[in-house]
Amino acid sequence: QSTATATTTAVDWNKYSYIASDDGGYWELKPQYAYQGCGPARIPHCKPADSHNPSQHPSQHRHPAATAITGDAAETRYTCLSPGCPAKPFKRHADLQRHYAQVHLDSSSRDSHTCDYARCARSTEPFGRLDHFRDHLRDYHQEDICKRGSQVDEKWLKGRKVSSRWWRCTKCLTRVDVAKAPDHVCPRCKMVCEDKRKRVRGW
Repeated sequence: QSTATATTTAVDWNKYSYIASDDGGYWELKPQYAYQGCGPARIPHCKPADSHNPSQHPSQHRHPAATAITGDAAETRYTCLSPGCPAKPFKRHADLQRHYAQVHLDSSSRDSHTCDYARCARSTEPFGRLDHFRDHLRDYHQEDICKRGSQVDEKWLKGRKVSSRWWRCTKCLTRVDVAKAPDHVCPRCKMVCEDKRKRVRGW
């Protein structure tokens, strides 16, 4: 599969889809254009260092939408290349990456966190971010999930809704059935239920 080796300024971005990956993601030619010779099959979506140091990184590997703004304070902005996207340019490459993942990534590849309370509206409207799902469980369903970085407070726990039959892993937010995992260890990420949370359940 070929990768872009020439400047991307003349690329027709309507024919590409953004694919997220750990190294910054890339743009992939849509299947219907793959056999028509419409352009390179894959175009790297490089990190900020690629655009800030052109002497070490040729222009063909730069983010094609990184625009340097000259003036009292030189600044680089990263513009979304998705056709018709109304988003304003981003100050950070990481923000642009997050935008692509949340807005333009194919729904089948996007992170999805569905509320497991059957009568909850979010059981059919998944959260795109794990931290938003965590807040929902803590604030709406009153579960005993502390804010990240906070210590478990026993007085606070007594005001939470808990069940002796299951507990929620605070790391991956999996609902753990005690009958299936009597050792109180999350089968998904191996996180152990905190002692204070065990005590409030009478374990």
